[in-house]
Formats: sequence, structure tokens, C-alpha cells
Amino acid sequence: MRCLGLMILVVLMLGSGVQAAMIGELPMVVIPRGEEMEKLHTNFDEGEWKKAATIVLAGHGKADHGAGMETVAKVFCTEKHLYIGWRCEEPDMANLVTKKEGGKIWNHDSVELFIEPRESLAGRTYHHVIVDAGGGALFERGHVYPRYFQLRAFEEKWEPQVEVKVEKKNTSMYIDKPSWIKTDTGKMGWWTCVMRIPLSDLHVGEDAKNGGLWRLNVCRSRPARNVTVPPSGDMFWSWSNLAGGGFQSPARFGYAIPAVFAKNDLEQRVAKLDAAAPRNEDAVEAGAEAKVDDLIAAYWEKPELLKEIQAVAYRGNLSYAMVVKKVSEAIAARVHYAAARDLLYQIERDRPDLDPPPTEVTDRIARFEPFTQGTMGYRLFKPTMKEGDDRAGYPLVIFLHGSAERGGDNQRQLHGGVFEYAFDSVQNKYPCFVMAPQCGMTGGWADMKTNPESRAALQGTGNYRMAEKPGEMTVLLMEAIDAVVAKNPTIDRNCIYLVGSSMGGYGTWELLMRRPTFFAAGIVLCGAGDETRAALVKDVPIWNFHGALDANVRPEASRTMKAAMEKIGGKAKFTEYPDRGHAIGVPNLEEETLAWMFGQWRKN
Repeated sequence: MRCLGLMILVVLMLGSGVQAAMIGELPMVVIPRGEEMEKLHTNFDEGEWKKAATIVLAGHGKADHGAGMETVAKVFCTEKHLYIGWRCEEPDMANLVTKKEGGKIWNHDSVELFIEPRESLAGRTYHHVIVDAGGGALFERGHVYPRYFQLRAFEEKWEPQVEVKVEKKNTSMYIDKPSWIKTDTGKMGWWTCVMRIPLSDLHVGEDAKNGGLWRLNVCRSRPARNVTVPPSGDMFWSWSNLAGGGFQSPARFGYAIPAVFAKNDLEQRVAKLDAAAPRNEDAVEAGAEAKVDDLIAAYWEKPELLKEIQAVAYRGNLSYAMVVKKVSEAIAARVHYAAARDLLYQIERDRPDLDPPPTEVTDRIARFEPFTQGTMGYRLFKPTMKEGDDRAGYPLVIFLHGSAERGGDNQRQLHGGVFEYAFDSVQNKYPCFVMAPQCGMTGGWADMKTNPESRAALQGTGNYRMAEKPGEMTVLLMEAIDAVVAKNPTIDRNCIYLVGSSMGGYGTWELLMRRPTFFAAGIVLCGAGDETRAALVKDVPIWNFHGALDANVRPEASRTMKAAMEKIGGKAKFTEYPDRGHAIGVPNLEEETLAWMFGQWRKN
């Protein structure tokens, strides 16, 4: 009966104003046929936009984050072009973050389109467009695997002839402001982005024209400003429910049917796809919540219960959301903080709806060989030794991860800015060894909480006081580094670089201070050190990055280190991003930073 009902609905959708349904738990929209616009405009209440399909985007995060900030998309299609637009309500129009403020475009106020004219994306590329509120645009074609450290595969050069128009509008309409909005005006405005994309640039071939079932998602990002929402106040909207994943989750893209290409057998094809799709639950199974409460309570002593917890979570989207919410509450309670974070990671990692990686991805993972040093695991990538290469040795890059990557699987630490050092784009120009150690679930790379003075400093500026003796993980880390250098004679001892993010940023300052003559340079991402020991690293080249909106590691921590280093004439330099929070991206992988780091060497 369900398939028959869906077939009837598809027919109605193609022939009337009904424009949305579901395939399994994923949304579906009919893209209506329209006429070509003589001039692209942003008025959704006129002309073809008024007849276009409307897609309402849902916000992610706390329930009140989307209050008074509706985000909708409009879409229609002709035989030559796809027309799509967004209208983003905004109570703080004066402070829109655009390309003028710097940073990557996905860190701006921006909208994103993910589209591919075929129904399956497994092992295939998709088209990705980002446009910010200032009119800046980025066009990509490839495939990202969120489950595997955001790895990008099958990337192709894509230079479409897309026409983009952005318009901003303030109104005098007052709203009831959500508590987190600090703007004084209380006025709601909006910014609109529309684009006209040639179908030829979307690679719409005969198979797409004869099938008519495409994959689609439309999203919006709003970076932190005038908010006090941990960790940094960033906000996101999407059409298709991402179920905990990022925008680039191809398995979670919705479906689109361009009416201009719809064929007579389309309803049968949709019904067949729907019958095979995972079911979205009408409600969480009776007794499931109590069962999960009991399983989580017992999990702290019996981690083998993971499979039972996952079995409940993977029954459907509602069950998944319920389990994730309960584990998140356990994290917030901080009684079993480390174990709860590890549980959430494993639930998200093993989601059955995530795309399996191609050989290209698994081969890269395999090149990071696993090793152990005592109770600490680490991975080591070795560069390809090319014939005729007469260099004396290769640099070693050591990457210290943040607290989210702690654990004992010796794999999670590959996420977050280290894996990219093994990409051809880096290795072809800067061939190097890459070491990725993993901190255990307790403690950190720096022993920051062993004495009251250090705890007081953390609660103040966010700095800490380095202990007289290194902590357990610091000792294991130094032993592992020494072992790697000793066992690999082709490592250039004068070119050993230390990079750390967040908790790893603290660890980077710590190790540089404990071994100031060992490393050639250090890069710190949103971390901090002991400013009272700054003299120890006076002559060490250090580049420290931080976001001014960081609510996890306060930017005052880096400012304090900057003042201390400037006072003694140190070599450290500091970059602060005015429009970024804790998630500042990966400035360590930008060409300017790479060239600077690999240009440093230890003076004998």
C-alpha cells in the first residue's frame, strides 16, 4: 500500500503544486519546469521564482537558534538551466561575515549547493557550490568521506559558467529577539543569493535526462558573532537531515526530480527506491529510551555493550537522534566525560548509512603504519623515496590532536589536519615523514591541572603553569618521538616540526619548552602555554593561530603568550582571525604556512 500511495503522490507532484515527499527517511522535491529569465533577479515574489518549488531548511543545534531566522530555498529548471536561490533571514545584517573579513569561504555567511544528476553517489563525484553574502563563490567537484577524516577523492577541475547575484535587505520589522542575539537594533533583515547554472556544466547526460532522479542538498552557514553559544556560536541549516554528519555527507543528500526530464516510468523507479530505502520511524520503539538509559549506565563498566547501544541507534533516524541526545547529556554531565565522548564517536563512526570508502582512501589510511610506545599508540607515514633523490634526509612532522580525538583505537587521531600532510599536493612539494600519536582517554599532552596555580591560570586567561616534571602522556610522547627518529635514519634531525591543535596546541608549547633545541619549528592552533616560561623558547620559530571568537580556548591565552614573547624579543609570530571561533580551519596546511614551516631548520 505504501508503494502505491507513493506512486500516486509522485504523479500528483509532477502535475500539481505538491512539491515535497520522502524516499525512505530522505526528502524528495520536484523541481518544476519554468521559463528562462531574461535577467536574473532576487525577488522571490515575482515571475518564475513565485512558481518555483520552495525548500525549507532546518536548523541544527539548540532549538531556539533558528528562532526568527527562517532560511528557504527556491528552485526551478528549464531545458538549459537550473535556477536556485536562498533567502536567509538575519537579525545582524551590519555584521555579515564575507570575503572582505578574510578566511575560507565556508567560514563566512554562506549558502551551499550539493547536486549530482544521478540517483547513486557511491564512489562518484558530485558538484558543490558555495557563495557567501559578499558574492564570493567557490566551485568544486569531487567526493568527501566524512567517516574517513573528511578525505577528498575523485577531485576534478570544475569551472562552470554560473551567474550569481546577491542582494541584502534591511527592514524596519521588529522581532522578539532570541536571548543569544546581542545586536541592539532587534531588526530583521535578510540576504538573498540566486544563481543560474547551465545544465551542461552539471554534466547532465542522457542517463540523467532519461531517469530524472537526482541527488540534492541545500545548506546555510552562519559564523559566530554577537552570540555566546559554546563552542563558538556557529550555526547551520540544511534541507536533508544530516543525522550528526557534516554538509558533505553524500549518503544523506535528498532526492530531486526535474519535471523537465521526468519520464513515464519515474513513479515506478521512485517506488522501488523507496521500498529499498531505510525506514524513518513514526516513533521510537516503546521501552527503547529506558533500555538505552540502562545500557549507558552499565556501559562505563562494560564497554562491550557498545553493540547493543548501536543496535538501538541504527533502527531509524528518530532512534539515532534519541541515543545521540542521551550520550551528549552524559558528556555534558562530565561524570564519565572521556568515555562518553568515546561512545559518541563510535556511534557516529559506525553509522551504516555512511558511504564506504574507495580503494584510493583506504590505501592512504594503510600508509599510516600503526605502532605503540608503552600504552600510547601512534601512526607513521613514510614518504616515497624517489629514485635519484640525493637529499640527505626528509623532514618529520609530528601532529598533536585535540581532546576529541583521544582514545585507544590508534585511528581517530588521523582526523583534524594531519592526514592532509600525506596528500600528493603536499608530498610532491614537501616530501616528509608524518607522525600522528594518540593521547589516551584521560590526561592530555600537557599536564595542566596538577597544581592549584595552574588551575587558576586556566580559569583566568586560559594559560597554565608547566609542571616541574612532565606528565605520563608527555613522557610517552617524547619516548615515541625518539624511537621514530632512531629507527628511521632517513629523517633529517635538523628538520623536525611540531604542530598541535587545541589540546595539542597546549602540548606543542609544552614540548617546545621542554626540548627547545630539538625542534626546528612549531605551529600552534587555538592552544596556549605557560607565559612565565617564555624565555625557554625565545629562539624557537613558532607560528601561533587563534580565533577571536573562540569560546573553548580563550583568545586571551594566545594574546598573553604573544605579549610574553614580544617582551623578550622571541621569534614567535601570532595570527588572530577576527571572524573565527574554535574551529579555525587548517591554516597549518595553507601554502604560506607550509612554506614557512619547511623553510625552518635547527641550527647545529
